Amino acid sequence: MRLAFAKFTAFLSDTLWSKQGQMGLLQDWIPWLVGLFINPVTLGYYLWSFQAIDKVIQDLETSDVLEIDKLEIDQFVINLYSQK
Repeated sequence: MRLAFAKFTAFLSDTLWSKQGQMGLLQDWIPWLVGLFINPVTLGYYLWSFQAIDKVIQDLETSDVLEIDKLEIDQFVINLYSQK
């Protein structure tokens, strides 16, 4: 999505190809590296970590290691995000 937006913006500003003293978007390797490799890896990591944390919480809920009070957790989260 970002790469498509960057290409559209570069097309509108006429900076897709290089001109005297500048490098065009299609010739610069950094946006391509970020758009094609780094962004999907980062997104995949966040999706994996959310699932892993959810599994840990479910395992803790089913185990007898500790007691979890949903009301107390919800109240803590509400207090974190409430505006003061």
